[in-house]
Amino acid sequence: MSLLFFGNTPLAVALTLAILIMIPDAPPWIIAFALGIIAFKFVSEKYQVKPLSRKITGALSFLLLVQVLVQYRSLFVQEASTTLLIGLTALKIMDYKEERDLRFLFLLGFILVSLKPLYNIDFYWMAPTLICFTGLWAALLQTYTNDVIFSKRRFLLQIFVRALPLTVILFVVFPRIVVPWAQAKADTRGQMGFSDELNPGQVAELVSTRSLVFRARFLDSIELKNKSLYWRGAVLNKSLGLEWKSGKHTPAKDQVQTRSSDIRYEVLLEPSSSNYFFTLEKALDVTVPSGTLFKSEDGIYKYISMNQGKAGSYEASSGPLGRHIDAPTAETEQVPRLTERTAKWVEKVNEQFKTPELKLKELERFFSDGSFSYSLKPGFYNADDLDEFLFKRRKGFCEHFAGAYATLARALGVPSRVITGFQGGLYNTFGSFWRITTHDAHAWAEVYLNNQWERIDPTEWIAPLRLEIGAEAYFEIPEAERQRMAPGQYQQSKDSAYVRWSQYISNQFEFLNYRWTQFLLDFDKDSQSSFMTDLKRKWGWVLVLSLSALALIPLALKLLEAPPKRSQELSQLYFDLIEWAAKVHVKYQSHETPKQFSERLAQAIPDLKDYLAKLDKYYTQVVYQENEISRPEVHELKNHWRVVKKLKF
Repeated sequence: MSLLFFGNTPLAVALTLAILIMIPDAPPWIIAFALGIIAFKFVSEKYQVKPLSRKITGALSFLLLVQVLVQYRSLFVQEASTTLLIGLTALKIMDYKEERDLRFLFLLGFILVSLKPLYNIDFYWMAPTLICFTGLWAALLQTYTNDVIFSKRRFLLQIFVRALPLTVILFVVFPRIVVPWAQAKADTRGQMGFSDELNPGQVAELVSTRSLVFRARFLDSIELKNKSLYWRGAVLNKSLGLEWKSGKHTPAKDQVQTRSSDIRYEVLLEPSSSNYFFTLEKALDVTVPSGTLFKSEDGIYKYISMNQGKAGSYEASSGPLGRHIDAPTAETEQVPRLTERTAKWVEKVNEQFKTPELKLKELERFFSDGSFSYSLKPGFYNADDLDEFLFKRRKGFCEHFAGAYATLARALGVPSRVITGFQGGLYNTFGSFWRITTHDAHAWAEVYLNNQWERIDPTEWIAPLRLEIGAEAYFEIPEAERQRMAPGQYQQSKDSAYVRWSQYISNQFEFLNYRWTQFLLDFDKDSQSSFMTDLKRKWGWVLVLSLSALALIPLALKLLEAPPKRSQELSQLYFDLIEWAAKVHVKYQSHETPKQFSERLAQAIPDLKDYLAKLDKYYTQVVYQENEISRPEVHELKNHWRVVKKLKF
């Protein structure tokens, strides 16, 4: 007689929810596969449909393994191991028939729920994660205890209360250990979407998502507008037309001098395989808690070891004396092969204008004549489709305009390059920090004039509203209305009471989440060491002993807890039996003695005869004859009941 997966409601809810909370972090196909398997399991149990055999689930497990290896080329990266675990959990649910399957599902469930913090430490994931843990514990209690439901809830609450002091102590004193393979990610482009190259359509694809990338807080009292916030990431020097690649970067030689007027800020990065640190223009320096940092003369900051794939924080400063004051190189002057119509336009401008300033002014007039349109879906472009973009479709996103502008500037004799990163952000008035998401992903150009690199953002000529109000607000506006709407008109449309209250609640919630993330990230290995040193110096061993005593309180309570009487345990078994029998249409009659009820139940369900005989024997011996039975005998009876109540009649 098989066990029913959906007969164990807490387990079914916990495992299904554990898979659902991985939706933002796992491939859509594995989530759909897992939910499909669970749905089929539900249909097979409810409507007596034949489930998949173990041979079929075994074959699916093998195919799943092959798919993961083909997709990720390894099992030792986060996405691969998570994908495999979700799939195997779903297939084990399909195989669920025996108690050994149940035990294995408990193990898989706890591992699966524990994976979530590897991807996201935002506190709003705590509620569903806690529900999953609670469901798994409730399922354990339902399976391996015979207490009434109130006792199960009380016992579950006791577990959490007793575990809380130990959890706090472990968080404070447990060594911070970095496991590199556990943090490895398969996609070199990462959640932030940037690598060392830029292809047409890449930023538009990223902007279509809405994932949090980082939060930034300025450490001094300073007011900056959305339009002035350009967060630099990659510097791309090699032009292929509309496509750009990284090229060579000269390591920074000397420490840049800082001044009191410099802008200082703290950045909290979300987990990603991208190893870039995003800084404002003219960054002076970046301070990271650990790992090896690469700094270049053109203002690149990125990890070359550690931290990849995990959340982190860093401090940076920017000012007039910051980096990217490097001189042009052969790479920043190299002009790719131009298509026919583009080459003729460049030749004409070079003949008419002789100074770099006049040439760039003509290039600005070319892009700002009103014939170009800003769109997330401009269609596909190849790297050398300059003619198609500049003279035919005239439709693109920021990477198209930045790449085309920088290539034309080079052709006109002005050294140039493309920068990828983020522009603007959403300001939280409660926490005084900026929230930057993939919506804010952006690309712009830099040209070398007057012995320095200057930012040129062609988006300002094509879609100025995007820079004025920020990406979050801009992409809420229908595309047909963006070109004709002014910033003042947009602000009027957002002044309703409903919008103000929703923004108020959203800002409060995001502020709490920011503080939570900041707390977790700031308490790193160095902070822990400093905390323990101060603790020992100021309070000495008195506090250490007090914390140890606090950790032992749950154990002492357990030791002092009086064991239940045998009569209570046996009476509870009878109550559970009466409740269970009602579900199989054998109802207890008020005039019946326990023995009479057992005999009638044995006649209705002969398979219970042995168990009922044993229960009657022990119940009579303990309750009526007041003779004790041994603890092993009670355990044997309880184990027998666990098996009985899972049988399918």
